[in-house]
Amino acid sequence: MKTPNELKKIYNRLPKDKTELAIHKVELNLVQDLDKLNDEIQDDIDGAKDLENEIDSQAAKIRDLIDELRKTAEEAKDYQENLKGWGSEVKALETKVKAAAEALGAKPGDVKGYDFMKSQLKSASEASKDMAYWIKFSNKFKY
Repeated sequence: MKTPNELKKIYNRLPKDKTELAIHKVELNLVQDLDKLNDEIQDDIDGAKDLENEIDSQAAKIRDLIDELRKTAEEAKDYQENLKGWGSEVKALETKVKAAAEALGAKPGDVKGYDFMKSQLKSASEASKDMAYWIKFSNKFKY
């Protein structure tokens, strides 16, 4: 066994500073908590950027669809004008058919195609109203 003097010499060789392991443990836990929190925040940032890109892509598709809708609505305006324009031609032909039928002692409805022409004019008028609705509807979309 060592003598007290020898033990004293051994103790004197040991470092004088005490290392507080509990403090290092607390600091290590805080660093781990910080790392974990920073990773979670970064995951949210990355997820948000991915969603931004997805929204931008979808918005581009919507803009393209709205452009197509506007183009189609412009074509619909032309058709609507054409549909409205049939009235004067039908009236002119109706007058001629009535005169010819009266000259023959017949009714205009007895002339082949007369009733169908009147039905077509009514259908054209309804189609024109439908076009007006859809043109107005298409103008609601903006970007």
